[in-house]
Amino acid sequence: MKKFTETNYKEIINSNNQSIVVFTSKGCHLCRKLKPILDKLDEKYSNKADLFVCDIDKEKKISKIFLKEEGVPTAFIIKDNKVFKVNDPKEADENTWYSEKYLSEILESLD
Repeated sequence: MKKFTETNYKEIINSNNQSIVVFTSKGCHLCRKLKPILDKLDEKYSNKADLFVCDIDKEKKISKIFLKEEGVPTAFIIKDNKVFKVNDPKEADENTWYSEKYLSEILESLD
């Protein structure tokens, strides 16, 4: 899976590709649980969207720009040079946005 970093984020946003960026942290239980799901979806939907992960512990500056005071995991869709937040981490549970089913539905809906 590709990394979303301070050096490449502008290029990703300004590209014509559709992308999903998930902000994570190694210390986050939900983030660790999400990793195998993202790996699977990255392979399955590589023709629809690029999946990126941003480690907030390593990418502090860019994390502050996107997350402000939000927690992790938090996901964004980048489409047509615009950034849309997918979820609210305060409402995350296993049946919401970070389930494989929900993320698959998001990826299927992308044109």
